[in-house]
Amino acid sequence: MQLTGNDVDNIFDYLTATLEKSDATLCLLSSLEDLRPNDPSIMDWRYELRGFVRGLTFFGVIPSKELDYVQKSVFGQFVTGDKRPGREFKFSVDVYAKSLTDEERLFNFDVAASNSTDAYVQLTKRLVFRTIPDIFRVEVFDSFQDERGQNQKPARIFNKDELIFVTK
Repeated sequence: MQLTGNDVDNIFDYLTATLEKSDATLCLLSSLEDLRPNDPSIMDWRYELRGFVRGLTFFGVIPSKELDYVQKSVFGQFVTGDKRPGREFKFSVDVYAKSLTDEERLFNFDVAASNSTDAYVQLTKRLVFRTIPDIFRVEVFDSFQDERGQNQKPARIFNKDELIFVTK
């Protein structure tokens, strides 16, 4: 979510007014003002502000609804995985690897993605995938595992020479 300088000013002005209504000390008002970013495009201030407001609500300085306000204003409305752009379709991915004794092992994953190639790329971002040694084949199917048909063919197969981010 991209915020302009005006958006940031509105958020901080609102929180300042909220703190003043609660008879907050000058120290708290000063601390809030110290969190105001010079450049709204830098993300760190958002997390610091949320933590600051979380602390204020925890200690009862301001109502808990203000934390929801900060969350929605600073980070945007929470979007569930099935409604995220680029994650509209359900895929399951079978990862084939060799064990230390040269036996074939199968790992199954469900991945939301925009297409079968994207499903594999999204899986490679997961730490658990990166820890699987000796992957030799990846098969991507057009549905989650529990919805997959018994004889369903993969939508895409990635062989050893096409794999990315694999360990030996």
